[in-house]
Amino acid sequence: MESEQLITVIVPVYKAEAYLEACIRSVLAQTLTRWELILVDDGSPDGCPWICDRYAAADARIRVLHQENRGISLARNAGLDAAMGAWITFLDADDLLPEDALERLMTAALETRADLIMGNFVRKADGDTAGQGARLQRHLGFRQGTRSQRPVEIRKGSGFKRYLGLSREVKPLKEAILSSEEALAGWHLDYKSVEASVWGKLYDRRLFDPAGGRQLRFAPGRFHEDVLLIHLLAAEAGKIAVIPETVYIYRIHGQSLTHSRITEKKVRDHSYAQLQRLKYFAKSPYRDSYKRLLVLNMKGWMLYYCRSRRELPDSGHLQRQLRRLFLKHYEEAMQAAGPADRLLFVLFRCLPGFVTYVLSPFYRQ
Repeated sequence: MESEQLITVIVPVYKAEAYLEACIRSVLAQTLTRWELILVDDGSPDGCPWICDRYAAADARIRVLHQENRGISLARNAGLDAAMGAWITFLDADDLLPEDALERLMTAALETRADLIMGNFVRKADGDTAGQGARLQRHLGFRQGTRSQRPVEIRKGSGFKRYLGLSREVKPLKEAILSSEEALAGWHLDYKSVEASVWGKLYDRRLFDPAGGRQLRFAPGRFHEDVLLIHLLAAEAGKIAVIPETVYIYRIHGQSLTHSRITEKKVRDHSYAQLQRLKYFAKSPYRDSYKRLLVLNMKGWMLYYCRSRRELPDSGHLQRQLRRLFLKHYEEAMQAAGPADRLLFVLFRCLPGFVTYVLSPFYRQ
């Protein structure tokens, strides 16, 4: 199979039996046919291995890698190492692609000569058949072969939840061509709805193997592995293209990683990823991005403290670590924050129990 203009779709598979076939069928329905699909069975204990093998036997473009359970990072890395395509995109086993997603992304890559192309995404909540969810379903159709359209802007939750970063708001991206410097200078500003995830994007394969013999790969054994990697890939890209069409359908359900209940490991891994990203920007010339991320991280550590205090009763050590992170960056964050953020930070510094009580209705599941 020739690699030129071939897109490798990498899908890590683990405990996704209820969603996997729809995911695979969304790739089979693509209007662009020059793709290969690598299904990485990460030791899934359900019927996923059988589903993967059945589809691979029916279509030569589908390959299956079976491995012992090693986590999503090493599953994605295995897919990268096995990829034959010059272009890479990632798809989670419980999500979907609109039928022209790959065509849209590849067309943008060829027309702009960009190394990284990112598009819009929409959320689909299982069982959500009323209100905003119903309008989203009507927009997408959620039938096999759904075409990408301009995404619906969904505002879910109060303005205060949006301020805290807890809402599920989707703000459509506008078409743009950016250098890596422009993208990093605007990090978590114009493109914050998509920049923290590796899905919904098309990558030149060479971004993962830049000059100097080093490799950019997902950190093994950690949740929120995207946060550790995506800005490094953006830094390697000579040009980044943003397209306004929807290229990814993100499913929300109780079993999904980012919407299941918090655990100490999830909190530690996300806090670690946020801190490593913050350190990267602290050493970079992008001071405005660093300040935005610093304020964002302060809110994140504060909210994780509040949630841990209410939802993880035996997490005293974790709570103390989060407080130390918050207090370590407090003075610098107060210089970077606006008036509302400064008031919130002062309250949390002096009265963490009170802030936990006040915020609990906004993050309670």
